[in-house]
Amino acid sequence: GKEVFLCWESDEDEVEFWHELDSGYSCREKLG
Repeated sequence: GKEVFLCWESDEDEVEFWHELDSGYSCREKLG
């Protein structure tokens, strides 16, 4: 595995996105 950041916005009910440690929010990808 690898370490990643989980990310979400305050209006989202669940954590559904992630991005690489060296990438920004604009590079987030859907989990799964």
